[in-house]
Amino acid sequence: MNELSKIIDFLIEVEKLKGIERKTSPIGLARRENSAEHSWHLCVLALLVHSNANDKVDLLKVLKMLIVHDLGEIDAGDTLIYAAGADTQVREEAGMRRICQLLPQPLRDELMAVWLEFVAGESPESQFAQAIDRVPRIVQNLSTDGQTWRSLG
Repeated sequence: MNELSKIIDFLIEVEKLKGIERKTSPIGLARRENSAEHSWHLCVLALLVHSNANDKVDLLKVLKMLIVHDLGEIDAGDTLIYAAGADTQVREEAGMRRICQLLPQPLRDELMAVWLEFVAGESPESQFAQAIDRVPRIVQNLSTDGQTWRSLG
């Protein structure tokens, strides 16, 4: 199988992220947000506020992290951040590893390394990306009088 075929297979697989329903509703809509919409929203936010990061960050690396950080949810499903247990990261990492196996080298290793860096939260980029990951759910809940927070207790 050539590299382009592997990339297409990966692209088809990650399309499934659009079917992973999150707990929050987009502002003004009566449906749940999906994980792909969430990732897009984070990337827009990072583009707008990256110059306000505590440390200078590589925006391209941040965007890569935000684009891939939830791909493991294709297998693991979405877990509310406040309810995530130790097994959540294990399940998401297993899913991420499976999905990355569809890619040719060195793309496979590159995306996995970006995901692992995000999860580790040690670099300025991963710390910024993790902070960005928390903003939309706060904005969404404040804009809907705490709709998701209230519905989940």
